[in-house]
Amino acid sequence: MSQKNKRKKQAFTLLELMVCLALIALLGGLLVIQGQGLIAHHRFSNALHTLLADLHRAQIVAMTQGRDGVCKLVKEKGHWGAQIVFEVQTTPPMNHELLELNKLAFQGSPVESFQFSLLSSGRIIPSGKLTFFSSQGEEAIEIDLSYPMHLKVQQRQKKFFFDN
Repeated sequence: MSQKNKRKKQAFTLLELMVCLALIALLGGLLVIQGQGLIAHHRFSNALHTLLADLHRAQIVAMTQGRDGVCKLVKEKGHWGAQIVFEVQTTPPMNHELLELNKLAFQGSPVESFQFSLLSSGRIIPSGKLTFFSSQGEEAIEIDLSYPMHLKVQQRQKKFFFDN
């Protein structure tokens, strides 16, 4: 019985502690990798939802005040940005940095920059589908530039090396 009591009072061996630490480090590394992707997703989604809200606001300003506006989407120094301005500046321009945006397409064709008009009648010229692709390549957000503007989120599946 004395051996059983001694065994119960012994601490963990060095090998057991090393295995536990290795498992904790592995799980921590996996969480960090997943967290980075999640942060990028939220930056991308938040930037585009903010842009869409400002486009709605700009559309309302154009219709209620009878002024035409212009939205410019431009890639400068490797980063995409958006600016909404009106003919007569009674409101300050709305500027955005579109975080985690990789590329932009209009009607399915890639574009390096894009500009559209917000008319006082509520119409947008040119009308069509503007698609924003995330830098991760896993997500695409599509904005239908018709009145009223619609936001459609498309989740794209990851391609694995064994897919054809």
